Amino acid sequence: LAEIGFLAAAPHLVGCVQVTKGDLDVIAHTGAKAVLMPRAAQFLQQGVAPYGDMREKRISVLLGTGGSPSVNTLSLWDEMR
Repeated sequence: LAEIGFLAAAPHLVGCVQVTKGDLDVIAHTGAKAVLMPRAAQFLQQGVAPYGDMREKRISVLLGTGGSPSVNTLSLWDEMR
């Protein structure tokens, strides 16, 4: 995405579960934001996003709910729990 200029717009990147440390460096440099949906990632067995590494690199992390096929509610309160 960086090579084609997509990250220049500082988009919101949804998921970010299987990013590498190199990916995080690029994300941090471009100002893109990460949208994490922990319950959906758990339900789909995608893994756990490297939240601590994102915070260390000062990447803005947002919380999302996924979609109704992967979680039983779209409540941010449920997501935070």
